[in-house]
Amino acid sequence: MAIIEISNLRKRYGSVQALDGVTLSVEEGRVFGFLGPNGAGKTTLIRILTGLISATSGTYSINGRVDDGSKGSFGYLAQQPSYYAWMTGRELLDLSGSLYGMEKNEKGRRIREMLHLCGIEEAADRRIGGYSGGMRQRLGIAQAILHSPKVVFLDEPVSALDPVGRKEVLSLIAILRERTTIFMSSHILDDVQRTCDEVAIINKVRVKPSPSLKQVMGPGYKNEENLIEGGEEFSAI
Repeated sequence: MAIIEISNLRKRYGSVQALDGVTLSVEEGRVFGFLGPNGAGKTTLIRILTGLISATSGTYSINGRVDDGSKGSFGYLAQQPSYYAWMTGRELLDLSGSLYGMEKNEKGRRIREMLHLCGIEEAADRRIGGYSGGMRQRLGIAQAILHSPKVVFLDEPVSALDPVGRKEVLSLIAILRERTTIFMSSHILDDVQRTCDEVAIINKVRVKPSPSLKQVMGPGYKNEENLIEGGEEFSAI
């Protein structure tokens, strides 16, 4: 059963076409990779789906209804999340739970569960300003799934991390596949291969027909350096 349905979605900023007729669906319980070079429109699509901006035309639904970005309906981790540096990780999750409208006892239970799941129990009462990049991303994932959403959107969740941080976050995403549907954008083929069940490729604001992961990693597709650079070779996909 498809939990995300997108039909002919377009976004224009003045004379600039940011998305051009995106159509795709995501099955429930999958880790879906949205792959493409920088500037292709990945973040624009996620911002539309999470209600942060409006589409110029087209339709979409999340969990069977057109979503207006109301709290509690999904989780979201931005590419470069911002936190109050003076807050502790536990305080951030407590505030987030209150904003989600969670009941006090349930909120406390979920905070303890998420701190453990995301591997930040020992740092829970330290100020976020002292967290490493990987810890900040894992905290962001804990925040995104605190209220048990059916869908979580992760925008380039490991793009700014060192190899250790990347491994930690990708391992966490692999665990989360048992709990929720994940829509993850990336410009790195290896990240998609490690974590995703399905993939769609976007280039020059248009989505290409979705190949299998085996096809993406095969000799007919270009290497991750070309995805990172967004060079001319990527347009051959």
